[in-house]
Amino acid sequence: MESDSEAQQRSAERNQELEQREREIRQREVELKLREMEAEINPPVYKTVKHQPEKLSQPLLKNIMLGAALVHYGVNKHTIPNGAKDISLFF
Repeated sequence: MESDSEAQQRSAERNQELEQREREIRQREVELKLREMEAEINPPVYKTVKHQPEKLSQPLLKNIMLGAALVHYGVNKHTIPNGAKDISLFF
């Protein structure tokens, strides 16, 4: 077992660590309050804008639909549904 002096030393180290953490937390709280006060005095000059997704171009949309149809029908690169020679007939 550990002696009383070792136990006291560990207890003192834990207390120092806790005090250090408390000081850091208090410092962060002060910094946060200062930032909030500064934001009230000097509001940001930028404006946040939500960007809208771009509309898909027609050729890209058509290719996506073609790919989905091919996957749906289980077509591989050697066969075409219903034996058609031109797959564009389906779209």
